[in-house]
Amino acid sequence: MPQLNIVRAFTLLLDDGETKVAFKPGLQEVDQTYAAHWYVRENLAPEGDATAPAGEGGAPAPAHDMILRADADVELDGVRRAHEITSGQLDEAMRTVATLVEERDRLSDEVKALRAEIAALRAAPPVSPPLGDAPALVARHRGGGSYSVMNGEVEVVQSLSKAEAEAFNAAEPEAKSAFVASRKA
Repeated sequence: MPQLNIVRAFTLLLDDGETKVAFKPGLQEVDQTYAAHWYVRENLAPEGDATAPAGEGGAPAPAHDMILRADADVELDGVRRAHEITSGQLDEAMRTVATLVEERDRLSDEVKALRAEIAALRAAPPVSPPLGDAPALVARHRGGGSYSVMNGEVEVVQSLSKAEAEAFNAAEPEAKSAFVASRKA
């Protein structure tokens, strides 16, 4: 019977589906049929390998134990580096979030101010079309003995008599604006 150095414990289920053979770590004698099985071969230590478990009850050999610790240290170092990278990325993300929150708050305040301004404009009395500069206000004859006050091509006051139109055209710009405002009210 061949002697094999098994690395880890396993149970072999043979091709007949009913036969189970349990293997423990360590050096042991096995039947040739089992020794040739591919799964048994996968769980063997290389020949002459002192790092594979040896001894009763599967206790690891000192060299094997040292290799396991070294592997764990390497893995732990990798986890630490990943954690440091992740922490750095998290810090950067937190700074970005803080900047975005400040920007959102500033924009929110700006939107509130604009909404208040819109509400105030909606609450104010309606404004007629701009009168423009006062000299642009002129009384013109519209036919049939009727005169209108015009701001450019826009009629702002209708139905003036000839005398009212002449007085309007002779008035100062402030008086013209006051007259238009009084007739529109």
